[in-house]
Amino acid sequence: MARLLREVWRGNKAQSLLEYSILIAVVAAAFVTMAMYVRQAVQGKIYRMEDSVTAKSNKGATTWSVPV
Repeated sequence: MARLLREVWRGNKAQSLLEYSILIAVVAAAFVTMAMYVRQAVQGKIYRMEDSVTAKSNKGATTWSVPV
């Protein structure tokens, strides 16, 4: 009887380990996916700010007069 209980206990322990491993893998995949989207969003924001600064500096450059 004790031997049977030990075998059942070991089986549950292995099942729990497998479940935790799958859970950790799913959470890690979610974080990687989220990081990709956050990186793309930040890059887009930086490019828009860069374009805004470039457009303002180009606009200002056309109105300056250069002494000859």
